[in-house]
Amino acid sequence: MLRVRNETVSIRYLQLSEIPFVQVRRKSDGMLIGCCGFSELAVDARASVAAVPRGWHQRAEAPAAAIGVRPMDQQEYLSLEKQSYSLASGVRAAPRLSLLNEIFGSASQELLTQVGLRSGQRVAEIGCGTGLMTRWIAQQVGPEGSVYGIDISDAQLAIASENASSVSSRNIYFREAPADATGLPRGSFDVVYSRFLMCHLLHPDSALREMWALLSDGGVLVCEDFEMSAVSTRPPTPSYDQLLRVSRALDERDAVDSDIGAKLHTLFIDNGCGNPEVSVYEPAFLRGELKHFWRITLEEAAPTILGSRIATAEEISSLCEQLGNIARNDSILLIVARVYQVWSRKT
Repeated sequence: MLRVRNETVSIRYLQLSEIPFVQVRRKSDGMLIGCCGFSELAVDARASVAAVPRGWHQRAEAPAAAIGVRPMDQQEYLSLEKQSYSLASGVRAAPRLSLLNEIFGSASQELLTQVGLRSGQRVAEIGCGTGLMTRWIAQQVGPEGSVYGIDISDAQLAIASENASSVSSRNIYFREAPADATGLPRGSFDVVYSRFLMCHLLHPDSALREMWALLSDGGVLVCEDFEMSAVSTRPPTPSYDQLLRVSRALDERDAVDSDIGAKLHTLFIDNGCGNPEVSVYEPAFLRGELKHFWRITLEEAAPTILGSRIATAEEISSLCEQLGNIARNDSILLIVARVYQVWSRKT
């Protein structure tokens, strides 16, 4: 048992699967301490949790004079991170991720070129998904360089590996691991990169510290993430207002932050990641397949939304139909996202 003393902890009752459990974080810095079954908590902690109605992410706080929580091992942490991911993975996720790369890929490539990605470098991509950016990076660093793709999903990595094999990429290496415990050698990489990763993480601070530690002197940390609240249409539509309400409910369920892009520079500063630079852009479309991105994303997240009782099947179906109608209406402008690109060089 891990005994947490002389501080206050935040206790969350979660039900991400059929078996409920309790998540405990230090109140001082939000660090995830561990998880356990409700009955495994010390008596004082059980009383604190029982004081609120059980449900999705009900919270309580308690003085942790003697709260017992078994520490999580690597596999448990990996499982918890996977359960907090609302979208599909593997084959089901491939169409959305391909569309995502069509929308954001060119800006990502320009950013990495701008910060000095070049032949012969050693690169780590954290949260590589199906490896679309990984393969492009591998082409830039060439046979003298190498790229290590890290992802928490073995299904995503299976597709990434297959795609890399199909183009005979011999300088790409994939590994299943959480973003804050990659197992990669410290101080060994010229570039460490992530795109749309932090918005899915339970504890992005620890992931940033891990990524910074992987850099060699002179290396650069590059992160891209978005601000979900900026997704909108011109003229405004109730359908996208409803989509944002669903997104906020999923954030609450998963204890993540879909607006984290706007806070990335602060996360860099607070976690000792040098002196960050920032660029912001907003892709927008009047017509075309790319305008269907959020409809496709909602359809993919539907099982999680239903299971979390955030919306009914009828409500999800209706909203998907409305988003499809907006995508086919050439008079409505869709602002797909506001993307924050943040980078910092280790000196």
